[in-house]
Amino acid sequence: MDELQESEERLELALAGADLGTWDWDVQSGEVRMNARWAEMLGYAPDELEPHHNTWKMLVHPDDWSEVTEVLNAHLENRTDSYVEHRLRHKSGRWIWVLSRGKVISRDATGRPLRACGTNLDITDRKEHEERDRIMQKRMEQAQRLESLGVLAGGIAHDFNNLLMGILGHADLILEDLSPISPVSADVAAIKQTTLRAADLCAQMLAYAGKGSIASSSTSPCQ
Repeated sequence: MDELQESEERLELALAGADLGTWDWDVQSGEVRMNARWAEMLGYAPDELEPHHNTWKMLVHPDDWSEVTEVLNAHLENRTDSYVEHRLRHKSGRWIWVLSRGKVISRDATGRPLRACGTNLDITDRKEHEERDRIMQKRMEQAQRLESLGVLAGGIAHDFNNLLMGILGHADLILEDLSPISPVSADVAAIKQTTLRAADLCAQMLAYAGKGSIASSSTSPCQ
């Protein structure tokens, strides 16, 4: 085995061990040479994909295209390194996430890119795990907000309850001193009934806050 062949075999073994798909892009012609792993991670046999830049373009998720082209163009113009995470359409129709790293390795005298090479790594599992963590974090934050609302509702209901008890107490005292035929007795009784209905709402707020049970409007203010 000559030295070049041995070196190529070591490279292939390293790429296989790292589970990397490789691409070699002739920027001017659009031709792209891809290894078997590049196609396999998308569910294809190597001979099922046309070895051209347009093949990759058609596989990119529409929502990712703007960011991908921005990163790619910036690198082709020699302004940044090329590094981007994006989705590609699998043969089954689902989307997989890949981490694409690449670099222009040849330019002409004017700086125009001629050839670029790089790798793709399937990071779908990591992205899905991150999405699950994001959803869980969002649920936890929502639960914390609901808990805070419960505390706030309980505090308001408690203070409101104290006010209602005072109103009811004074209404009862007034009714005791009034003659049943007094022209204002009906008005005071209406005040008492309205206060009892407000107490019912107060009880519901306390129940929501987990600090009480709903009281009947015909009995007493919330406890």
